[in-house]
Amino acid sequence: MFVPGIRKAVEEGVESVAAKVITKDGVKDITLDIKGLTPDEKEILLEGNLMNYYKAHMKD
Repeated sequence: MFVPGIRKAVEEGVESVAAKVITKDGVKDITLDIKGLTPDEKEILLEGNLMNYYKAHMKD
């Protein structure tokens, strides 16, 4: 799956984004809904994954 501009979409609070599913049979356009994300969920996505989020927010 390829989701161009996903970082900017999450940062700006966009609720749906165009994506491409790439398979051996070709490419199919789809729309992904990302409605209702909490601020924490947005931050986790922008960090890349939950482990990166925890690492960035751990206190020494």
